[in-house]
Amino acid sequence: MTTTVENSPIRRRRILPHLLRWSAVVVALVGWWLSLVSLQVSMGAKTDNPLIQALCDDEPETNSAFDCNSVLKSDRAWAGRSDTAKGRTTGVPWASLGMAYFGSIALWYAFVGLPTRSRHWWHLMLVVLVAYSVSESIGLIRVMAFELHQWCGICLATHAVNGVLLIITLIGWPWHPDPPETRPYPTVPHALAGLMACGFASLTFMLIGQLANTTVYGQRIESAYKKIIDDRAYMRWRFENEPVHAIPLAADEALSGDPKAPHTLVVFTDFRCPACRLANAKIDEVLKRYPGTLRVAHHFYPQDGECNPRYADGGGHRLSCKADRAALAALDIGGPVAFARMRELIFERQHDIELDRFTDWAAELGLAGDAFAAALDSPEIAERIAADIAMADGLEVKAVPALFLDGRRLEHWRNDSLWQELLEGPTE
Repeated sequence: MTTTVENSPIRRRRILPHLLRWSAVVVALVGWWLSLVSLQVSMGAKTDNPLIQALCDDEPETNSAFDCNSVLKSDRAWAGRSDTAKGRTTGVPWASLGMAYFGSIALWYAFVGLPTRSRHWWHLMLVVLVAYSVSESIGLIRVMAFELHQWCGICLATHAVNGVLLIITLIGWPWHPDPPETRPYPTVPHALAGLMACGFASLTFMLIGQLANTTVYGQRIESAYKKIIDDRAYMRWRFENEPVHAIPLAADEALSGDPKAPHTLVVFTDFRCPACRLANAKIDEVLKRYPGTLRVAHHFYPQDGECNPRYADGGGHRLSCKADRAALAALDIGGPVAFARMRELIFERQHDIELDRFTDWAAELGLAGDAFAAALDSPEIAERIAADIAMADGLEVKAVPALFLDGRRLEHWRNDSLWQELLEGPTE
């Protein structure tokens, strides 16, 4: 019994370092995770984690002093110099520095741990680092209190974790002398290996921070660009400053919409072009939204060396020329209705064009097989496609889809506001 009592302080001295060591690892990992969440929020990510939602009240209608978005997206959330005039912040986010710091502390405690008293200088290095980090935490808390006047719950939790880490580190100081049988720990190679691991982790997280810097800057540029191009006044100005081209309509034009409509849209397309498929769907949507306002003249610019000299050396889309001939053959045999149905069918089966089943598709639409086959290979249809290609080259069409509204090039055809601005206004 006496031996047990006498040995109990020694046992406690052996158990306590392990307890402190792994407690520090857990606390540092919590700090690393909070720093990661902060970085994600600063980059505009949303989180459904109830704990994070409890720490941050980002609902504007509540007028709460806790607003993580305002704090983490401010210039003061970055370590470095800010260029607010250009909307760019140089440096790295404090959150990524936090990831580097907490990750390094966790690695050190996990792979090195607490030293013996004779090697206390390794722990002194750790004490200085954590103490300096806590001083930075205090500075960032002052920024929230006196500059931003907003509180970030995630940030406060991170700073609190840092304070707990300092307490653990101070308690872990090797106060007791080493027993005679204890070997000095850590060895220099062991400690240097731990430092190298911490340095590699820090570099990784710093690179993540630089990526976040670039990403946030790119998001700002993209947001500003979208704001400009979505402005209806700008879109009209851009459209009206396009040169007006004289694009005559032939008697046998492939038209959809009201033939007497006040606006004319000329579109050059390629059946194997994914963007052309989207443009075709958008045009059909616009025709339904503005009945009697728009007529569409469908022309072809196949990216296929079979009929387009620009692609004679290869590249482009094989069988695009034949797909165009199939649509025009349907027009010759069945008129505008058959043309529209064939056009929709080819776009719908865009990925099956390689199968070269145009004759079967014509039979599905009720078009006579012999007549369709004859029209498909007729020189007249080949000449019409060649004329479309020559017209597109004259208009300096380099890529499809290419849309011309009332003779002017239409760039942002995906934008519903653009169609609204141009088709609901007075006609020229």
